[in-house]
Amino acid sequence: MSIKDFYKSFRSLWGVASVLAAAGPMAFWPLDFDPPWPPQARAITVLFSAVGYIVAFVAVNEYLPNPNERVRKNAGSRRYPIAVGVGCIAVSVLCSFFYYSSYSTFVKEKPRTVQGQQQTIRRVIGSERKPGLADREEPDDKVLLANHNYDPDEAWTSTSLRSARLQVFLSFLIMFFLLTLGLGTLAQVSSIERRR
Repeated sequence: MSIKDFYKSFRSLWGVASVLAAAGPMAFWPLDFDPPWPPQARAITVLFSAVGYIVAFVAVNEYLPNPNERVRKNAGSRRYPIAVGVGCIAVSVLCSFFYYSSYSTFVKEKPRTVQGQQQTIRRVIGSERKPGLADREEPDDKVLLANHNYDPDEAWTSTSLRSARLQVFLSFLIMFFLLTLGLGTLAQVSSIERRR
């Protein structure tokens, strides 16, 4: 296991897919479909995805024997890392559905024009309104948000806001982390098989 082996792992289709998955959160920027909280959600997710690839590299290279060394007596087969990689990708797909559901439920958008340019205000709202607002009939979450100058802290409880923000952000982060981990695992298996 060396830096040279690490760079060789990018030579396969799985390695290229891993790089694309790690950079995937940046593709959400022009679509405005990334979490609005925390402000650097995309950068944090890219960092965690890169860590996922490194974890895959180290784990697979520790589990599978190096083809240049003498094979240990109980050396692992490649079936287990492949199953882990495919499992991570499958759970990542499930997380993408959960992210879409969370985003649709908790993120409210309002387009507006500022100095002749179209901008979108995106805010994460909570699931529980503050006591004074829960009794009143407010027509819609978007209207309630607009009535409070797009400050969700004034309309929703801090606990429900924290929970909604974490749910949206963590589902986004885990989705890309597991996708990169799964693709990275398959890239490592492919790289080791090519060296044999």
